[in-house]
Amino acid sequence: MSSEASHLAGPRTDDAHRLSVFGWRYVSRIQTERTIALARIVLAAASLFAVWLDPAEPTRYVQLTYSLHALYLLYALILALTTRHRQGPSRLPLITHIVDIVAFSVFQYLTLGPSSPFFVYFVFSLFCG
Repeated sequence: MSSEASHLAGPRTDDAHRLSVFGWRYVSRIQTERTIALARIVLAAASLFAVWLDPAEPTRYVQLTYSLHALYLLYALILALTTRHRQGPSRLPLITHIVDIVAFSVFQYLTLGPSSPFFVYFVFSLFCG
């Protein structure tokens, strides 16, 4: 039997270990995305609480800062629901990473910049990358 014919016949028994490893890696990637989505919710809720708790922090554009943090929390909740029901690979992790970096940059601009307590957003982005 040629190698092309054996490939069409299905996986061989010695390929079973390799397939299980790939299956494990696939499940692990989905679980990682779900964990990141949960961490995003916690971070968004904590930052919204911090902005509410310390009203002196957003020195400019106060109402815009509150609105964007609330919008980011809503985005994190919707994203968590999306990743919970997602089954296969997609470009969603790349898209969310780009959206996160843009949102974090806006948050830094609206607050005190690198001396802001919201700089932890960038640390979160590095871990997620």
